[in-house]
Amino acid sequence: GQDSSTGSLEIYLENYVPVYGLQFSISLENLEGTDLAGLNFQNGTGGSAEESGWTVGVNDSGLVIGLAQGTGNPIPAGEGLLTQIAWNGGEFSQLSGTVSIVGLQVSGYFGTEMSFEIGDPYTIEPGLSLAGSQIFPGKHELHAAFPNPFNSTTQIRYNLPMDEYISINIYDLMGHKIKSLVNVNQDPGYRSISWDATNDLGQPVSAGMYIYTIQAGEFRQAKKMVLLK
Repeated sequence: GQDSSTGSLEIYLENYVPVYGLQFSISLENLEGTDLAGLNFQNGTGGSAEESGWTVGVNDSGLVIGLAQGTGNPIPAGEGLLTQIAWNGGEFSQLSGTVSIVGLQVSGYFGTEMSFEIGDPYTIEPGLSLAGSQIFPGKHELHAAFPNPFNSTTQIRYNLPMDEYISINIYDLMGHKIKSLVNVNQDPGYRSISWDATNDLGQPVSAGMYIYTIQAGEFRQAKKMVLLK
């Protein structure tokens, strides 16, 4: 389905045993109303995949790979939202047809292949896509750093639902500021910034636990990450 508030494609999963990995493609072959080369996707966020520490990578061809890596856990048995994949289909008011999942591969414990069924395609009708090109997050969110633990570089993703001044900083456990990553006004969107485990002077920092924080207007959030060397 599609979340009308964010324009994201919502991928749902119902599984009876733990799942350790998924791969599938989002098929656009049955869409009309635009040059398909103009459609693009962003990496998956939210849902049980993020809750389990997965990374869900998506390329512009619609290939989706979700894996439990590093400190990631398998997705436990259950049902519900797996992930949300933002795309720019809302830019095209004449877009119509169906979006479907093809080429699904599901991995269980130690890569064991699992049987599966794919649900019905999602239908898009002309004029029902989001108006304009403004596909933005519906709320502020600071995501788990990936990888975490990490060695040398990690990626910090965050969602901005509006234009505002953003501050993202790294602190040690004593509360000392180590690095200022972002201090600027930013447009709304799905954003990310990397940290190369250096301080504001460009010097490498020691291994250990660090806290990264975001402040965007009244929104404040902090999470932890671990640097290994």
